[in-house]
Amino acid sequence: MARRKKKSKSLWIVIASLLLVWGLRQWPQNNNTSVDEKTQRTENSELHKDRVEPRKARPPRDTLTVDEPTAAPGAIHDFDSAKSELRKLFARGRDFYCACAYDFSRKPNVDPSSCGLKSSADRAKRIEWEHVVPASYYGRQFAEWRKGDPSCTGRNKKGRECARRASPVFRQIEGDMYNLVPAVGELNRERGDTRYGEIAGEAREFGACDFERLGEVSEPRPEVRGDIARIYFYMDARYPQYRIVNEMNQKMLEEWAAGDPLDEPERTRLNKIEAVQGNSFFIGRLQASAKASSGKSIVQ
Repeated sequence: MARRKKKSKSLWIVIASLLLVWGLRQWPQNNNTSVDEKTQRTENSELHKDRVEPRKARPPRDTLTVDEPTAAPGAIHDFDSAKSELRKLFARGRDFYCACAYDFSRKPNVDPSSCGLKSSADRAKRIEWEHVVPASYYGRQFAEWRKGDPSCTGRNKKGRECARRASPVFRQIEGDMYNLVPAVGELNRERGDTRYGEIAGEAREFGACDFERLGEVSEPRPEVRGDIARIYFYMDARYPQYRIVNEMNQKMLEEWAAGDPLDEPERTRLNKIEAVQGNSFFIGRLQASAKASSGKSIVQ
């Protein structure tokens, strides 16, 4: 019996020894794994701590965000709201191209006898709001104008109407009141999106109205050429990414601005618009031209 107990005890000792050896062999591996995991977690933590999130890529020129350019304060956010405000500000006066008397409280709006205008077109009897810098000049740089947008369908799946529908930036620029002037509808149609320039001779297709068009060039009367130049300078300074003033028109615009300085009626118009739209017209080179024209700054 004693011998049997001795053998049993020896067997347990052997088993315990084997278990101890096996455990000792496994311990370094488990310990190393734990250390490796801790080291990896520490390294990852350090990497995340020092990592700088990459900047989002700047959108291309034709997919600007609504924050560029920053919208002016006030109620003007598109062409329709701009026209509504302009009708209130300038309910009556003289149109831009022909100096025809107009009154929005009358129908027709325009009195042709006040300016010697000759035209049988229906649009010659009403005032429309003309973009001095045509919408196509900057609009064609928008992807929505050139290629369309999923929100645009049918005949307006691309072009001006699509840009107006899909792009808040386009709507803002299209509704900039400084770029909008009252014009006889027929002259607005005739000008289209042609560029301004000087045409030899005086065809006078519209009677005493001093406005001519030849091909892709429209010639306005001398009395508003400085106004036109300053509007171009403003639009170029406010929306510089569209290169509205460039090597093709800069020299002429500078000459027009010098030949027709800022006067009191133009100053009054600009002050009225600023009160509604909220941003100054006199930015960029216009700050200097304003001081030169009046001997003092007219920025309020």
